[in-house]
Amino acid sequence: MAHSEKFRDDVLRAVSGMSQRQIAAKMGVSQTTVSNMQYGRIPSDMNMVRRFAEAVGENPDEWELKAKLYSTEVALRAEHNLSEDSMRQILKIIEKEEEEHLKEKK
Repeated sequence: MAHSEKFRDDVLRAVSGMSQRQIAAKMGVSQTTVSNMQYGRIPSDMNMVRRFAEAVGENPDEWELKAKLYSTEVALRAEHNLSEDSMRQILKIIEKEEEEHLKEKK
């Protein structure tokens, strides 16, 4: 499971007004699973990300792409010790590809 502050922030915005217990019940998972996501731990199982999105009334495709983007960012930083500029350039390319992918799905 990768850790990302951005993912955590997105999760916290999405769950506003819902308890961990409510979300866990909708997802069919433990409250701990939801808690882990709220702390920025990105599940490696994208099905779990999609279930979370559905439970909080969000677009599952967008959440899967977010999770993949944030996981990629975490992995690149850990593996390659990239500078902030290099990281920004890589993320811009990835975000552009994701935007095009989402447009194609609509």
